[in-house]
Amino acid sequence: MPDRDQEPLLPIEAPAADTPELDLQRELLPRLSEDDEKELAGLILSEYRAALMDRTEWEKRLAEWDKQYHGILPEKDIPWPGCANFNVPLTMLGVETLKPRLIQSVLGEDPIVRAIPTEATDEETADRTELFLNWQLRSEIEDLAGTVEESAHIFLNPGIVVAKILQDQDRRQKKYVRSFQPGTPLETIFRAVFGQEVPAKLDKQDQLEWAGHIKDPSGLEREFRLKFQFLPDAINVLVDQSSILYEGPRIHLLASEDFIAPFNGGGDVQTLPWVAQRLWLTEDQVRRKVESGRFYKDTVRDLLEPAPTGDETNTDRAVKETRAQSEGTQPDPGSDVKLDQYEFLECYRRWDMDEDGFEEEIIVWVSPHLEGRVFGWDYLDNVYATGRRPYRVGRYLALPQRFYGLSFPELVRDIQDEINTMH
Repeated sequence: MPDRDQEPLLPIEAPAADTPELDLQRELLPRLSEDDEKELAGLILSEYRAALMDRTEWEKRLAEWDKQYHGILPEKDIPWPGCANFNVPLTMLGVETLKPRLIQSVLGEDPIVRAIPTEATDEETADRTELFLNWQLRSEIEDLAGTVEESAHIFLNPGIVVAKILQDQDRRQKKYVRSFQPGTPLETIFRAVFGQEVPAKLDKQDQLEWAGHIKDPSGLEREFRLKFQFLPDAINVLVDQSSILYEGPRIHLLASEDFIAPFNGGGDVQTLPWVAQRLWLTEDQVRRKVESGRFYKDTVRDLLEPAPTGDETNTDRAVKETRAQSEGTQPDPGSDVKLDQYEFLECYRRWDMDEDGFEEEIIVWVSPHLEGRVFGWDYLDNVYATGRRPYRVGRYLALPQRFYGLSFPELVRDIQDEINTMH
């Protein structure tokens, strides 16, 4: 957790309480009582820590598999000190040989997606669906080839790849000056600044300044301000606006250790009683969660107050040191981006929220840095129209009724050790 001892906290803005369009959302998602919030947050964190303890051996293997792939050998003094310690890169050669085949199986097909009609009357619909899905994959998915290549590597080592599919929106506050020819109509200037976006509100503040907001399809308002300067040879406009850099589907490949599931519940993320993902958010991202109404304002304020850094588990440390060794970096680099990030848990689980005696599928956000507090919650159906948890899991060698399978390095480990020992 970042150290904010010397930094004053900026105020946190939350949606206005008198916003009529949010009335139904507030009715759907009432704030939990203090006791219920403490019970739910405590249950999530206790189950999360128990699952980490249950998979301690698996996390140790993550470090071993990384060493095996990169050929990092322990010091050897048998049969004599200083004897040869040679690595035959069997694991790396195997992984790098299988990766192109996996990539080709996805990207080698043309079209990538095929829609098969179930009835004769569905043929035209199937053609349009196939055309749209392939256009979306080729055009709207960012760096599809790079994502497939990375997923192929994770699929082999550590043997389990978890993908999270989201409809993302990246926003940034943009400030710049644009110049126009004298006499340029206001409509032309507005069109050049806003493009296809139509301001939902545009008010003239004074003779030289305009302000308003643009409403996103999700209902969020993005404020803007325009200030004019009229010169003999130009019209200068100072633009201060919140702009959308990217909006569309995005595939997030999770670090394998950041996805946590209970044991003996099978391998299907949709049927497990709960699954959780570790999120690493900057202070800016946390504040934007408040702005969108996803996180509670008072809970985030308590989180941002100075607090001690969370403890690092031994297994996390082993994975970090192995990866640093393979990269040739320090285990605790001064430029580590996680130094300025907060750890959260996004938990998908079943819980009786409306006290009708039946459990509902919900999403809850908590943080190990603030015990007994819920940062926000929502119904799964209210966030994802499919009603499904947004994770897809692939395993190199799946084991029946188990969540974690075997990796390629695990299968060839004994052969790798034998060849190294013989040399």
